[in-house]
Amino acid sequence: MESTAGKNWTEEDEKLLLETIDKWVENEVKPIAREYDQEDKYPHELVESMKDLGLFGATISPEYGGMGLPASVYAKVIIKVASVWMAPSGIFNSHLIMASAIERCGTDEQKTNWLPKMASGEFRGGIALTEPNAGTDLQAILTRADRNEQGYLLNGTKMWITNSMYGNCLLVLAKTDLKAKPAHKGMSAFLCQKNEGYDVSKKLKKLGYRSIDSCELTLVDKQVSSDALLSGEEGRGLQQVLGGLELGRINVAALQIWQHVLKPPSYWWEVLPINLIRENDVTWKPEWQSILRLRQEYFAHRKQCVFLAGIVILQNTKLNAFTAMRC
Repeated sequence: MESTAGKNWTEEDEKLLLETIDKWVENEVKPIAREYDQEDKYPHELVESMKDLGLFGATISPEYGGMGLPASVYAKVIIKVASVWMAPSGIFNSHLIMASAIERCGTDEQKTNWLPKMASGEFRGGIALTEPNAGTDLQAILTRADRNEQGYLLNGTKMWITNSMYGNCLLVLAKTDLKAKPAHKGMSAFLCQKNEGYDVSKKLKKLGYRSIDSCELTLVDKQVSSDALLSGEEGRGLQQVLGGLELGRINVAALQIWQHVLKPPSYWWEVLPINLIRENDVTWKPEWQSILRLRQEYFAHRKQCVFLAGIVILQNTKLNAFTAMRC
């Protein structure tokens, strides 16, 4: 696509971008989606076209070579891609979560060294948080980073890490102070290159959301320099990665808006509203109504975009549970 450096997005710019995405989805994504997803094949050729479209720099600021998309426009891009296949959106969104953390919290040198290469797709990354013993409770991670004369020595194991096999960098969460109370005050984030900062042990099999690589990582005496410490400050890692995850919430909400609101399973429209009215379910009726309302609100240019994204995810989770309990 044409360079968007310094661009202020107008309605016409947005229209042109979304038309371009529509054509790409129809011509390149849709024809391979079913085959690749069922066979768990990684879409290498599609990744190259994603670079050309600028998707790896979608939310990175123009000063670093990105498009600087507003959250509302980015959500529309996600919806269009996910309308035929979820996996590609995960490839660039996980990457952009890492980029967001760098842009928000990194030193000037880290931003200059990392963000232009991430915007172009030369660097393709993600975040390494989850471990065999720690999923949502990130303060329970065991991966450690011990300071030495060369910087830090990383040791630990990570699980379900997106973009780890076919990408080349990750933001790794580790503990620099094992005795810190509360634990998050001893957690730090490190910018790591593949092989230098971590090794991929194996690709993990999944029931769904295939084609995107999710792997187990091992870190055994991985030496990184002090410059790898995000922001150059220890003890801020949890806050830094959680800030980056705001973009992930927008991504997941956009996926669910497509699945449940713009194009929900037909039986939801036919069964759920009737059952809700028939059963006079005061708990679920407002949830259903609010998710329909959020369809309009989410696409408006609002400052509460991340907050609304969280609400969309919550409401859809409840609706999934509601459906499962009645099947």
